[in-house]
Amino acid sequence: MNSLRRIFQVATRTVAQYRQAYLVLNVLYYSLILLVAFYLFLNPLLQTQLSHSLLREIGGAFKTMPFRVVAEAYLSGNFPLAATLTFLFNLAMGAILYITLPSLIVPFAGIILGCFRATAWGVLLSMVVLAGVVKTAGFLVILVLEGQGYVLAMLAAWALGRAALRPAGVGARGYWGGYVVGLKHTALIYVFVVVFLAIAAICESFGVIYLAS
Repeated sequence: MNSLRRIFQVATRTVAQYRQAYLVLNVLYYSLILLVAFYLFLNPLLQTQLSHSLLREIGGAFKTMPFRVVAEAYLSGNFPLAATLTFLFNLAMGAILYITLPSLIVPFAGIILGCFRATAWGVLLSMVVLAGVVKTAGFLVILVLEGQGYVLAMLAAWALGRAALRPAGVGARGYWGGYVVGLKHTALIYVFVVVFLAIAAICESFGVIYLAS
């Protein structure tokens, strides 16, 4: 228990170290979602086209592995399995592979990719709002929680890139020294990425299985 508390304390200090960037990324991420949704409301034809395209893409994806396993967990009403698979999928595919892994190669790439993800959430938000107030409220809870996971992954990308390009700022020498420190900061920030994505997965699975029907 003490070790776990210590990890959270160090992780909290690491996020606080980048609090200004964290605030900017939050504003950027959620503003993009709202701007895309608002723009689509002003352009209903485009909204319809993008919605149909996104639904086809999602529907096709859930017919293939590993997406099909997640879909089957939801369809069977297996809440623990659905929550676990949703968490693992969002962590692996949404955060690590989509945001963090590219940032290990190209500095700050994850921030740009995270912005692309935000535009997709904007399309989803425009669709859900049309479905009614209750569904919109539930979607907004998931959007905020899961979004925090991705914003924090973007923050990790920022921390890694900044440490590598400005090693003196993190007390390191040279590119590789800064890169190693950036990796450590990334791992610590991921403590909160895991927490938010886990909570979001629980809320999403509960909402879809017990409330959406």
